[in-house]
Amino acid sequence: MKIHYTGRSNELTPAQQRKIEAKFAKLARLLDMKQGEREAHVMLRPERHLHHAEITVRFHDRNLVSEASGGDDYLAMHEALEKLERQVQKLRTKWRDAKRSPRAEWTSGQEQEAAAAEAADGSEEEILGATDRPSDGRP
Repeated sequence: MKIHYTGRSNELTPAQQRKIEAKFAKLARLLDMKQGEREAHVMLRPERHLHHAEITVRFHDRNLVSEASGGDDYLAMHEALEKLERQVQKLRTKWRDAKRSPRAEWTSGQEQEAAAAEAADGSEEEILGATDRPSDGRP
C-alpha cells in the first residue's frame, strides 16, 4: 500500500513506524488487492496539545475517511486506522449479506413440465369431487 503523508508531523520512532506499516498492511489485505495497489492519504495537523490524523482510502469508487485525535501523531494515526478497519469490515459485511439466492422459476424445463402436470392432475380431481356432491348443499 502506498502511503502519502501531508502536513506537519513529528518523526515517529522506528518501532512506531513498523506498527503503523503493519496496520496499513492489514488494511491492504482487507481491501482486496486484486484491483491493483491501493493508496492511502494521511493528513496530520497539530493543534496546540492535540494532534489530528485523517486517513483517506479509495475503495470501490468510494472514499473511506477516518479522522481521530490523540496526544501525539502515533496515537492519532493508530486510532484513525482502527476506525478505517471497522468501516471496511462493515462495508464488506453488507456486500456479503446482500447476496441473493437463485429464483425458483429458473429450474430446468423437465422439472417445470413435471410440476405443471402434477398441478393439472390435482385440479381435475378437485373438479370431479365437486360434481359428485348432491346439489342441496349437504357435504
